[in-house]
Amino acid sequence: MNHPILANRALGILSAYIDQRTDITTWFIPSNVCFSLPFLVISKNKHLEMFDFGFSSEIILKKIKEQKQPNTGIVLVNHFGVSWTQEEVQSLSPYFNSVIIDACLSPPETHLPKSCHSDLLIFSTGKGKFVDLGYGAIGYCKVPLTIQPS
Repeated sequence: MNHPILANRALGILSAYIDQRTDITTWFIPSNVCFSLPFLVISKNKHLEMFDFGFSSEIILKKIKEQKQPNTGIVLVNHFGVSWTQEEVQSLSPYFNSVIIDACLSPPETHLPKSCHSDLLIFSTGKGKFVDLGYGAIGYCKVPLTIQPS
């Protein structure tokens, strides 16, 4: 079951999720992610590994197998609205304690996805996004997530 989450910003959803996942000490993040995410991870006193992952799970797997670390999570970004496939996410899942899909540049799904293969899936409806409401984010998490009011 995926639990829907609404927040003022996608970063708020990510912040709550990182707070909840105290077991994860290192986050792998692609170098083309929103500039706010690395600062968020650092502010949570988590280790950050940035790579130019590109658009392929094979590239990620090669890098991770070279530098395997315990207690890791990964953020995958849907590039230009192209989503990571179920097969790609499932191929990465054994190597990470958590997989987040950042779909902030993709059209948001306003209904509960039948199956989400990541631990967290987030969409943004903020300024400059696919759907620009000027604010807001929609997320789907495998476990209930509480967002603190800002």
